[in-house]
Formats: sequence, structure tokens, C-alpha cells
Amino acid sequence: MSRNQEPIALNAIETIALYGFADTNEPIEFHRGVPSRGNSGVFRLSVVDPLCTEGEPPAPEESTLYAEHPGHEHLELKLGSLLECGRTGYVHAVSCEGPGALDVPELVAKISFPHLRPRLSREAWIYEDLRSLQGAVIPRCYGYFEAQIPEGMVFMQECHRARRVPNLSGDFEVIVPNIVGILLLERLSNERLPLNVRFGKDWCNEIHDLYKEISESFVDVRDIAHGNIIRVSRSPHALPSLPGRTTGRVFEWRVIDLEDCVKHTVPRDYHMINFHTQHVDTLLGCLQRGITNFC
Repeated sequence: MSRNQEPIALNAIETIALYGFADTNEPIEFHRGVPSRGNSGVFRLSVVDPLCTEGEPPAPEESTLYAEHPGHEHLELKLGSLLECGRTGYVHAVSCEGPGALDVPELVAKISFPHLRPRLSREAWIYEDLRSLQGAVIPRCYGYFEAQIPEGMVFMQECHRARRVPNLSGDFEVIVPNIVGILLLERLSNERLPLNVRFGKDWCNEIHDLYKEISESFVDVRDIAHGNIIRVSRSPHALPSLPGRTTGRVFEWRVIDLEDCVKHTVPRDYHMINFHTQHVDTLLGCLQRGITNFC
């Protein structure tokens, strides 16, 4: 049966019991965390958008997908196959478990271990800031959750057991040992923009309009790349796409991997033309020539 309405508010879930993550008889309990922007600054120029107050971006637009007060729902999930391994964490399919499971769409869990968890927390902060674009330009986000993992715990997934801690460059001021983070997101397809294909005007305009929506929300995307634009799911269980707040367009694509985004105070049209538009044009030009490593 296809869906035609939102099953639960995006801030309804308070706790997650995750099966299949660790080699234990009991699931690992994750609790709602408080996303942090870390030491991410604000991108500024000498000119400031008139909607900014005292040089700061305006408050984000509200979303009807969020309840007025966070809920207290509990969700039982079973960790599934690894879909992708990115700079911030491991993206896994997850399935709902247990009797009386919550009515939620198909989901993925983005899991981040202690050395990268602050990046995931910052990404969660951006998702909340862009709440009015969820389901339209970016995936719906059902929350950010944390769990404390005991020393010596054995993980079920080989990729988790083999993880390595990279040398960090001082991006984040605090790394808390043994805290694992999860970002729970609406599942998309695995389809990226095609290569060696001449993009028509409508297709190009759609990708540009994705980033126009984000510019209008005073967010600067620092990683406009082939891997970060994914088509929506074609599953009959997927939730419908919502229209963009600025353009009114219903998009077939979503922008993902938001951890490097920053807020900006630049006049929105100027920002779009001089920052997002240039990068999108470069990206589309590369893809039409079959090039992905440059973009």
C-alpha cells in the first residue's frame, strides 16, 4: 500500500533499541541526543542579507512535520546490510522489530564512532536547521541518538570491527570516548545522476533549484558532489515528496551528507549565483563528460 500521509512526527522518537549491532543478547539502547554545530562558524561577506539581524542569519523556518513538543516514542530496529561508508559514518539499512512497531517509512541508520561522532552531531544540527526542507530537498530525519558503548564490546559487523581512528586536524574541540551516534534518516534509492548523458534544461534547472532552496535557507553547501545527490525511493512504501518552500517544485532528487555545511549571511541571490550555481555548473559539466573524481 502506498503512503499518502506522514506516519509520525519527525521528533516523535525518544529511544531506539538496536539489534544486531553488538554481540550481546540484548539490543543496544540509544537515547535522543542534542545536536551541536561544534565550532562551525558563519560564512560572511561585507554585504549582508536584509533578513539577517545584527549580522546573524534569521531563525530557521518551522515545519509541520515536527510536533510542537518532542515525543517519547520507542523504536526497535534491526541493523541490516551496509549500504555506504562515508567520511562521517556507516550507512545501514534498518528494519522495524517487535510487536506494535511504530508506523515509520523505510529508514537507514548512519552510525558514527567516537572519533567522527562530532561530525554526525553537526550534520544532525544542519538537518534541524533545514527542517522546512526535509522531505522536499533533503531526506526526512527522524532524529539523532547516542549510546555509551562499553570498552571491549564486540561488534557484529566486520566493517565496525575493522574501523580505524584517523589523524584528526582539530576540527572539533571535544571527542568523547565510547559514545556512538546514530542519525535516523528516510531511505532513498541508490541512484545517482547518470554519467555520459546530455542533461536537458529541465533536469539542470531541477538540480540548480535544489541548491537555491538551501541558499534561501541561509546554508552554504561546501560539498556539491556526484555522490551527494540521490534520487528519491520508488518504493510504494516511500512517503511522497513535498514541494520546495521557495520554488514550489517537487523534486525527484535529494541532497545528502550535510556535515560540512555552514550558515551564511550573504544576500541569498548573490550567494546562489556566486557559490552554489558555479559549483553545480561544474558538477553537471563533469558528469556529462563521465568525470566524477573532479567533482
